[in-house]
Amino acid sequence: MVASPGGTWVRLIGGILMVLQHTTGETGHHLSSIFLSNGVNDYCVLSCPGRQAHTLCERPGAEAHTPKHCVNFQELLGSPELWTNILNAHNGVRNRFAVRFRVANMKKLVWDDELARMARFHLSSCDRYGQDPCARLSNENLFRRDHQNVRQNVAFVLERYLPRYYDLDVIRLWYMQKDETPSPRLESAGVGARAHAPQHVYQSVLNNYTLLTWAGLERVGCAAAKYRDGFQLVCNYFPFYTLQEPSAIRGPPASYCPRTFPLRSKIFDGLCTFEMDMGISAGTTTADVPTLWTSLLAKEVLLVLVLWSNVYV
Repeated sequence: MVASPGGTWVRLIGGILMVLQHTTGETGHHLSSIFLSNGVNDYCVLSCPGRQAHTLCERPGAEAHTPKHCVNFQELLGSPELWTNILNAHNGVRNRFAVRFRVANMKKLVWDDELARMARFHLSSCDRYGQDPCARLSNENLFRRDHQNVRQNVAFVLERYLPRYYDLDVIRLWYMQKDETPSPRLESAGVGARAHAPQHVYQSVLNNYTLLTWAGLERVGCAAAKYRDGFQLVCNYFPFYTLQEPSAIRGPPASYCPRTFPLRSKIFDGLCTFEMDMGISAGTTTADVPTLWTSLLAKEVLLVLVLWSNVYV
């Protein structure tokens, strides 16, 4: 019995719809709250050893989280364009890294407003170089990730005048920490019949560079401030588990994408994504995707790639 062409098309379309439905479900998972999950409905009940309350906790009547009282503070920096540039810069770096060093499972980051708010609240500590204690917690449970899986990069640059691309300058400084980072350890993921399985990459330290290029990260959120003697950028990332897990899998870029990031990005083609992206801007949702591919966004992506084209050696 020969199947009819019509039946073949029905099955094909049905399969496509199942994939789209699965991807849509994963999108909802990726955009859910990092902090208000697993039964938690109040930032103030989150544990953060060494602190009276979690950084995101805002109690009624309490003093607002603001760096206005910090020495030499001038203004908070921030705009949709800035956040989009920072997001695209991160993904541009990760894409170039994945292509240059053959990373098969590097994920494309999306912007997370909670991580950005946590970064902004950290600015109120007036700590120019130290990390938020609430971004140094530990949770190695791969099946129950939460607020303990947040990590942070911080930079304060002494500069009297604010450079035009100060945000990209900071990300470049973070990346250039590679020069003082020990070489990673490579281990085969298989033996016997799996002897040709992809190699796993293990880092011995977590610093600005290794965090920036950690393949398993999915979200980023940042905050920035200008001072009379310089500027500060704080970025939070999620999820990070432990140095005992591989930082990457070696292989052709985007050839070993995880189940929850099954697609290859159309913009950053060395990255894995969960959305049929046309370039996601900071603070947007997948419902906004059709309106995003504008000449402005294209220019921003190209700017990032040009600025970084000579960094990698």
